[in-house]
Amino acid sequence: MTKKKIAAVILLVVMLFALGACGSSASRYEGIELDPEAMAAYMYENGSYEDELVRLNDELIALNYAMGGVKTVVYAGSGATAEEIIVIEAGTEKDVKGIDSAIGDYIQKRIQYFDGYNADELPKLDNPLRMSAGRYVIYCVSCDTDGLKTQVTAYLDQLIKE
Repeated sequence: MTKKKIAAVILLVVMLFALGACGSSASRYEGIELDPEAMAAYMYENGSYEDELVRLNDELIALNYAMGGVKTVVYAGSGATAEEIIVIEAGTEKDVKGIDSAIGDYIQKRIQYFDGYNADELPKLDNPLRMSAGRYVIYCVSCDTDGLKTQVTAYLDQLIKE
């Protein structure tokens, strides 16, 4: 086998493992019932943030975070940092894909904003907490994404055990 064929086979195997991991995570929380308020509050209490985040009212959320959800909860800071928490409840699990796409567009806008305003925040936007669980989309920018992901996963795992 040539080096190119071997590299292609290795790449294919890695991609299949990655796709398998994505599928198992999504189905893991299929049907989960989550309180967006409680989830966002938990993330705020258990995350690490430089900025002081506050729970935005529904009017501000409707103006700035309209991403197609039934219920959206947002904790945002002063704007000096990229830190924020967004938990969106979709109408159905099928709606999650569109909301996740909207989150992706939102992240790109935030990258453009901070690239011109406070480039020191860009590394946080390169690795945000971004996941779905059943009908819910969870997004967070914090100082310790990996630590918060561990906390959120434990929270969700506890809910599916109940």
